[in-house]
Amino acid sequence: LLSNGIAGASRAPTTQTLDNNPFHFVLQQIQSYSLTVEHQVITNMIASLAYAGSQGRHLTGSADDNFPLPVSAPSTSNCLALGQGTSSTYDFDPCINIGVSSGDYTRPYLGYSLMTDEYDEGMSNYNSLQAGLKYVIESSQFSVAYTHSKTLTTIARHQYNEDEEIVGAATAQNPRDFHAEYGPPAQDFPNNITATWVYSIPYFSHRSKPVSLALGNWSFGGIFLHQSGFSLSPGLTTSTAGLATRPNQVAPVNKLGTLSEWFDTSTFVAPNYGFFGNASNGTIRGPGYTSFNVSLNKTFPIKDRLNAQFRAEAYNVANHPNFESVDTGLGDGSYGHVYSAGDPRILELALKIRF
Repeated sequence: LLSNGIAGASRAPTTQTLDNNPFHFVLQQIQSYSLTVEHQVITNMIASLAYAGSQGRHLTGSADDNFPLPVSAPSTSNCLALGQGTSSTYDFDPCINIGVSSGDYTRPYLGYSLMTDEYDEGMSNYNSLQAGLKYVIESSQFSVAYTHSKTLTTIARHQYNEDEEIVGAATAQNPRDFHAEYGPPAQDFPNNITATWVYSIPYFSHRSKPVSLALGNWSFGGIFLHQSGFSLSPGLTTSTAGLATRPNQVAPVNKLGTLSEWFDTSTFVAPNYGFFGNASNGTIRGPGYTSFNVSLNKTFPIKDRLNAQFRAEAYNVANHPNFESVDTGLGDGSYGHVYSAGDPRILELALKIRF
């Protein structure tokens, strides 16, 4: 305190953090483009074929302007892993891996630790082929659509919360090399097939009133959806990871498809001390998603536009297991495991009054 300048005990100073705002900041730019061709195949049936794409520039992320520097040798001896040979340069001090040295020791601005800055040079691109077929006759309609797409970006969030929402800041393993982050983001899935239908059953609607009331005005609808799995990124959660957040990839990624080992976990190994992992983002493909929902509706006319509707609906009627949440963190006890699944079959009955 100013009133007592000699109070307290002597100790090492604590490094400080800073949040920076750049002097020159470019707002993110998104360009979208598409071309669609439609053709009437037969009466009431239209086919479409489209290309749709977009590209993003100056996408924003979070960077550390005071990230530890590369070194030519460990700060102290005996910091390399057993059997690891020496190198003329390291991505960061290998002594950070075993906790002998602090990352603050090799930062450009000594006395400070993290300097968070807004990175505005991220980029992305999206390309897709979209095909569709739609058939409409009276009050019934049928459609099927297929999309094949790919998304690549240097700015991506690869973490999920408990509600399977993508969260977390868009950062880089090495803030000086965001281009090494280029790959599919967590929301990328290549194939998407959707089929929908609403079939108004025409029988018995114009019979006698008792027959029409009991057997007429029924409709049958449904939605079928199949998506290939989302892209997943390998992670590194070992106690000696140092500044690395991804492992090294030593073999092609092979899907095994079991709940205990969704992908071949031997594909990835921990990098040597002092080095970042060379595995790319989005190299693992997660479980696909298949859903088949149907509904059966019965309308009871009351007066003019007033009617009652009974609905019987089944979600995931085939009770198809949709697995999700694969552990991709090398070093976790559940590494490679699938540890959750989507909803089973759900049945619902409802009565609506429409006016």
